[in-house]
Amino acid sequence: MAIRAKYFLQVHPLVVSEDLPNLPIILQSDFVNLFKPILQSCPDTGGILSCHKLKGNLRGYHALEILFDDTEYRLVYRIFEIVRIIRT
Repeated sequence: MAIRAKYFLQVHPLVVSEDLPNLPIILQSDFVNLFKPILQSCPDTGGILSCHKLKGNLRGYHALEILFDDTEYRLVYRIFEIVRIIRT
C-alpha cells in the first residue's frame, strides 16, 4: 500500500552529501523508501515508526530513533506549518 504525501519534505543538502553516504546501504534505501514517505504523511506521530519531541536546545524538533545492527541512529527533523488561504 502506497503512502500519500500530505507534507513537503525538504532534506538539507549536507544530509545528502555527507550523512547518507556514511550509512549502511540498507538504511540509505530505507531513508528513500520508508522514512521519507512516512515523514511526508505523518511527521508528528511517525506513523508506524516511533518518534518523539526533543527537549532543551533541540526543542521544536522531532526524532526517529532507528536501531540497526546494534547501532542506534537518530533522524532529527522539524515540522513547519504553512497556512494557505484558498479563496473561492
